[in-house]
Amino acid sequence: MAVNVFEGARRIMKLVMVIIALTGLYNAVDSKPDMKLVYEIPFVGEKAVRIDGDGCKTYDDADEVIGSVNQEGNQYDLILCFKAHRADSGEMLIPYEVDAVNKTWQGAGTYDDKVIQYTRSIKNSFSVSDSDEQFVNKQYWPKKIKAILFPLGIAVISIFGFWIFCWIVGWVVRGFAGIPMRQDSKK
Repeated sequence: MAVNVFEGARRIMKLVMVIIALTGLYNAVDSKPDMKLVYEIPFVGEKAVRIDGDGCKTYDDADEVIGSVNQEGNQYDLILCFKAHRADSGEMLIPYEVDAVNKTWQGAGTYDDKVIQYTRSIKNSFSVSDSDEQFVNKQYWPKKIKAILFPLGIAVISIFGFWIFCWIVGWVVRGFAGIPMRQDSKK
C-alpha cells in the first residue's frame, strides 16, 4: 500500500483549520466588551464632566481607574482624569489645593504623594449618575457584538491565509515533482 503524502497533508491542513475555527469560536464566546466611562475633573472643586474616549486627553493628566459593575451586571472601567495645568514655571502640574483668598493653587506631578492623596479621595467618594449608568447600558450590545466579531474575523482571515499558504506549498511541491494539478501522482 502506497503512502499518499498529499492526502496526509490535506488532512493535517483540515485539522489545523478546524483548530483555528474552534479557537476563534471560543474567543468569540468568551469575549467581553471593552466598556469605559471617562470623566474629566477640570480643576480642584469642580464637578466631573463625562467625556468621550478611552482615557485622559493628555499624557500629563493624572488618572484613577475603578473597575465597576452597574445595576444590569455589565462590567466597565470608570476612569477619572485629573486635568493638568501649566504652572508659572512652565511645568504641567495636577492641582490638588486652591487658596480662594489669594486665588492661587498648589499643584504637583502625577506621582507626588499629595496628588495621589487628592485623586484617591475623589475616587473613593465618586458616584455615577443614573443617566451615565444608562449610557453604559446602551453601549453594551454594540461593543459586545464588536468583541464577538473581532476574534471570528481573525479566525476567518487565518483560515483563508493558511489555506492559501498550503495551496502554494502544494503547487511548488507538485511543480518540482512533475505532478499535474488536482492529482496526487504522475499517473
